[in-house]
Amino acid sequence: TVLTDYRSGFVYNESLYPLIGFSLGLALIEGEMVLRLLRATFWLMLVMGVAFGLQKVLKKQTMGEGDYFVIFAFSLVARFQEMMQVIFLSSLIGLVVAWRFKKVSLPFVPLLGVAFCLVFVFRFFK
Repeated sequence: TVLTDYRSGFVYNESLYPLIGFSLGLALIEGEMVLRLLRATFWLMLVMGVAFGLQKVLKKQTMGEGDYFVIFAFSLVARFQEMMQVIFLSSLIGLVVAWRFKKVSLPFVPLLGVAFCLVFVFRFFK
């Protein structure tokens, strides 16, 4: 998913299904499935709302549909504060990369993937 978005700018359903399935399976094993689904839905709605608002202001598409599903899958596994860190860190990395390489737009899934990995690496070293 991360590599396809980076290379082509698209996130295909064929790569989303295993990611969401794995996240649902992990959430089921770890427990609190209803809470996890509510949290994932919250993050999905929040990010969609912000993206929709930015789209109206900027008059252009701000996020692709695949980005929303990746955020949903990640938020099934991440705790609330960890997901805040993932969103913040991926946005910060995106701003730095866009500024450094003078890019107008970047694929967001690779940024989410890097931030998610960093947050979870630090989770295990606490």
